[in-house]
Amino acid sequence: MDSLLVRVARQDVEAFATLYDQIAPDVLRRALLVTHERGLAEDVTQEVFAWLWREAGQFEPARGSARGWIYTITNRRAVDAVRREDAWRKRSRPERADEHDHVIDSVLATESRRQLEEILTTCTTRQQEAIVLAYFGDHSYNHVAEQLEVSLAALKDRIHAGLTRMRRELLNHDSKDFSP
Repeated sequence: MDSLLVRVARQDVEAFATLYDQIAPDVLRRALLVTHERGLAEDVTQEVFAWLWREAGQFEPARGSARGWIYTITNRRAVDAVRREDAWRKRSRPERADEHDHVIDSVLATESRRQLEEILTTCTTRQQEAIVLAYFGDHSYNHVAEQLEVSLAALKDRIHAGLTRMRRELLNHDSKDFSP
């Protein structure tokens, strides 16, 4: 793989294609471990390979393997992507006190258990897990964050995003029920 990367530094298209075929699935898996979101991990993978095409000349075989170097780049890019996403989410959402409790109360008051489960399926698996533990498992956010091994801020973002999806689905569901 080291020799492939050296050839990529010379803009060898065949070497790049071979390198991509050999390591892209591993790069995607590593990005997914950090981002926990398939789409974001795919973006990171694309970003890594675009960077490799431009900057492969920075690779120094004497300092380590090509695989290790690519994994390091992948991890850094994935962490950067998660930070960008978190910052974007914080900037784009207004702070609303008690919004979460009102959504759950509304769902519980107006929907049956089956309908609640149906609305909950609009959330990602991670959002569902966090919401179920926090609201139906009667655990504190701190406890849920520890249990899921995520930061408190990440847990709150996950729950907020999930409840927003549930609210939107509930509103869509209610408007369908009352349309003439």
